[in-house]
Amino acid sequence: LLWYYWIKSSIIIDYIIPGICICELIFNVVIFIILRSKYVVNYFSLILLNSILLILPVILIILDLTTNNILSYISFLLALIILVWLFIFYFDDILEEFAKFLNL
Repeated sequence: LLWYYWIKSSIIIDYIIPGICICELIFNVVIFIILRSKYVVNYFSLILLNSILLILPVILIILDLTTNNILSYISFLLALIILVWLFIFYFDDILEEFAKFLNL
């Protein structure tokens, strides 16, 4: 966002930031599929990252910084689908990882 205020170009907000979020989410899914058994210990960090990537496009839309909202909506929906998918299929592992994180 600092880059946006420095350059004053809407391309950054409209295309680059949502595009980076989409690429990161796709990368997470591919890595998760490939390293499923070894990636179990990072469920909590994956959820935190997806939550941040879920919030970022919403902030751009709410603050009315974007002129073209399509990529922001796609990024938001993709992050939401991945987050719901993780909670549906790996809820027990997530709770176990959350307990480890809080040292319970």
